[in-house]
Amino acid sequence: MNKQKGLVPVLIVILIAVVVGGYFIYQKQAKLVVIPQQTVQPSLSADICADKITYRSLEDALKEPNKVCYLDLSRRNLTELPKEVLQFNNLQSLYLNFNKLTILPEDIKNLNNLTSIDLTGNPITIEETDRIRSLLPKVNILNIQPMNLPQ
Repeated sequence: MNKQKGLVPVLIVILIAVVVGGYFIYQKQAKLVVIPQQTVQPSLSADICADKITYRSLEDALKEPNKVCYLDLSRRNLTELPKEVLQFNNLQSLYLNFNKLTILPEDIKNLNNLTSIDLTGNPITIEETDRIRSLLPKVNILNIQPMNLPQ
């Protein structure tokens, strides 16, 4: 009889292990079944931007505006964004580092393929950065300002 009493807790532990293990296996299979497949449509800009050419001249970019995916207008002493930039419908990355920009036009929100913009080194306020973020909520905005360290 003592052997039977010692067997009961072992059987309970085995039963719990089987139930818990079965539950996890069921959950894993259920998760695999529940995940819907999505059909991803290739975007036109993805095909155009496959060569990853970065235009470093506005004049060159304007010769083929539909092919402009990466535009680097860094260190040009720009005080405002050239309006021509707004016609680059496939523009994905815009580099405006180390200019004198304090504001960007509201129309920049119409650059639907833009994924990143680098504003490092421009005298842009935190408020303006927040406004730009609200205009471009899906865009990665890099705006690193030099620290004013005490001398």
